[in-house]
Amino acid sequence: MTKAELIERYGIEWYEQYKERMNKRYRNDSEFRECAKARSKVRDQNNPEYQREYHKKYKKVDLNSSGKTKDYIRVRSNQILFKQCKHTRLEGYEIHHCFGYDDPSRFIYIPRNLHRAIHALLRDNNIDVDSNHYKYIANMINECTEYTYLSN
Repeated sequence: MTKAELIERYGIEWYEQYKERMNKRYRNDSEFRECAKARSKVRDQNNPEYQREYHKKYKKVDLNSSGKTKDYIRVRSNQILFKQCKHTRLEGYEIHHCFGYDDPSRFIYIPRNLHRAIHALLRDNNIDVDSNHYKYIANMINECTEYTYLSN
């Protein structure tokens, strides 16, 4: 039920008490907190309007050191890989900017599962994803048995 529906049905006093109980439970009960976060995430992921607005705002403020948007760098990298180099698009593969976002021609093209593993490693070790972090992931790339492409 929405906030307005709860207030209409039970009254504003009940709603304020309910909100306080839920806030207290959220702060003290980690299982409840995780469930609430999961519900919120699913709700937002299924809301196309939320996704459009979130990505629109994110793309405008996510800049590299030269003041260009990282989205612009990503588009240029795609153009370099598929139009200039005439590389074939591979199902389940993604571009990863492990050399930073300053040069759109410097990236790797790797399987999605490896890409996720790299981001998990970076997150777990508090490594800035926008930095040149190739040295931290080189062994993961070399050990990968699937095809990987390393740009110039």
